[in-house]
Amino acid sequence: WCLLGKANVMVGDLAAAAAGVVRAIELQEAFPEAHIDLGNIRFNQGRYDEAEAAYRRGMQLAPQHAVPYLNLSRLFVIRGRYMEAVKCCGAALRLSPSDPVAAIVQDLGLALSYRGLLREAKVLFDAYCKVRAGDADVWCVLARLNTQAAEAEEAARCGQWIVKLRPTDARSHFFAALLHLWRGDADAAAAACAAAVSRGLPAALLDHLSAALGMPEARCESPGRPSGAAVSDALRVPIPHQPTPQHRERARQFLLERWDAIAAAVITSVPPLPRAG
Repeated sequence: WCLLGKANVMVGDLAAAAAGVVRAIELQEAFPEAHIDLGNIRFNQGRYDEAEAAYRRGMQLAPQHAVPYLNLSRLFVIRGRYMEAVKCCGAALRLSPSDPVAAIVQDLGLALSYRGLLREAKVLFDAYCKVRAGDADVWCVLARLNTQAAEAEEAARCGQWIVKLRPTDARSHFFAALLHLWRGDADAAAAACAAAVSRGLPAALLDHLSAALGMPEARCESPGRPSGAAVSDALRVPIPHQPTPQHRERARQFLLERWDAIAAAVITSVPPLPRAG
């Protein structure tokens, strides 16, 4: 009966598909796949209350399966129940931290950020990073969300993870330097920039940092690389040890305005920065 229901879905006859799956449930109620199939059919019919009930029954019968959690998260997004969607996605990822599930969770997180739902997107990507901490690209996305949400400490933590995962990449250290710069930590920003220079920081990226500092004299004027000490000294000059709120906000705006160019230099798969609203 379930196979007949699937066949009817393929030809677009949702009423017949539902009838077949309901008959399967009547024959064997403790059949989780049938409840999940019924949830999918009701979802496509726009009968969301029935879809939610079917998914929840499928979750009760097969709590170890990620699929009903993912499908229920899609339903919650449509109904505007975003934090519930985030919780379902987090549960799915814990149950099955596989690439297909991770890709769906990433898509939902980005969709939430495009809608300006930064808090929900941050919670989702936080959960993602706990399960798949080795994904540097997602740490970069989370750093972006924290920057939008003005969470300097969390953004800097993301930068540290990116450096940990890509320790030999000068661009990762540069990225961390910018995040430390926004946080107002002169010593950490200087150390990160010096590490980037010692690993071959491209002059164009140093220009980005010079623009943030408002110090044309810190630009890479010579064909060779500046020493780490020179860049470290340059960084210490304009950043007070007790940064003002205005300085921090100016640094954050620099990050947001130039995010796409900066992130493209660090990783290749980050979509353009969404704007709230």
